Amino acid sequence: MQHIPQPHEIYRHFKGNTYQIITIAEHSETGEMLVIYQAMYGNYKTYARSMDMFLEKLDKEKYPQATQEYRFEVVSIAAKKPEIEPAGEVKKAEIESLREVVKKAEIERSKEVVKKAEIEPAKKLVEELAIEPEGVLTNATAIQSTDEEEEQALNIDPQVLKFLDADSYEERLNILTGIHHRITDDMINVMAIATDIEVKPGDIEERYVELRNCLLKLEKFECNRLR
Repeated sequence: MQHIPQPHEIYRHFKGNTYQIITIAEHSETGEMLVIYQAMYGNYKTYARSMDMFLEKLDKEKYPQATQEYRFEVVSIAAKKPEIEPAGEVKKAEIESLREVVKKAEIERSKEVVKKAEIEPAKKLVEELAIEPEGVLTNATAIQSTDEEEEQALNIDPQVLKFLDADSYEERLNILTGIHHRITDDMINVMAIATDIEVKPGDIEERYVELRNCLLKLEKFECNRLR
């Protein structure tokens, strides 16, 4: 059975462009189910297409170069709840996972501090005895290198963590604007995952603008829902 589109899901058109499902509507006269979806590029236009047409298979004779089986194919599956959820509920699993990574990193750093404390007296004793400390120095260097690599790989900016904990899209937009001058691709990736937004690889400024525009759209939907 073919998957039925749900709000927030991302679909790829057979020509390559991506679209986000806004909602599923019912035609007031005919009762026909309609898919309301928005372009994730350009002016972010919103479209409506019948469910049957949205889910139809692609005409291979008309489009022989197309690689997809269907006109639209799902890229990311939405959560079970079909309605727009508050920003604080978005991607809880990903946020908790990131927190676990930070926690483990702190534990590992503590362990390395203890190891260094044990090695330092041995190094000092070797130096006093005028013995070539090849093994000790090699181990210490390896530990220091590992510690620096882990710290560099697992260190998450405090503002990014604040972004993950934000209770509204308005607050997330303010945080994003505040770190614009020093934002990195990794920061954009984490924030995009947490808000279920697809940001394509490319120039970092273009990726920032794309993420910000998507958050502005979500903020607008959030405000309309709360009215």
